[in-house]
Amino acid sequence: MVEHDARVRFVLRSAAAVTLLLGVTMIAFPAEILGWFGNGGRNQHFAIYLGTALVGFSVINWLYSNLDDLRLIRPAIYGNLASLLPATIIDGVSLARGSISSSIWLIFIIHLIFVVAFFYCLRRIKHDLAPRPVKVIP
Repeated sequence: MVEHDARVRFVLRSAAAVTLLLGVTMIAFPAEILGWFGNGGRNQHFAIYLGTALVGFSVINWLYSNLDDLRLIRPAIYGNLASLLPATIIDGVSLARGSISSSIWLIFIIHLIFVVAFFYCLRRIKHDLAPRPVKVIP
């Protein structure tokens, strides 16, 4: 078994905490969240739906953070990146088109931080799982 790197655990738990906070906020205050995006509070059901998905991501990240075998953690890392990479690109395109909304900037920064953190996790896992040369004593 390859032991869990504490930094990988920290990234997964940080992502769990942030997505739980965002998810619960979207569930509890959908009109306010949509208002930050200039939506005027329309389509609150979608904001609540998205909030429940974020809570689900939070639970998954927390559960994976408790595993000790790095080989078992890779699916969570890839899943997070599969969600975060397109989201970060969409944020960047929106900003490049002239959106000066502080909420878009905040979301972009959060996404970017976690993209970097999860790529770091992949690097750590690859390093920790790499075969080590066997020292032969003559």
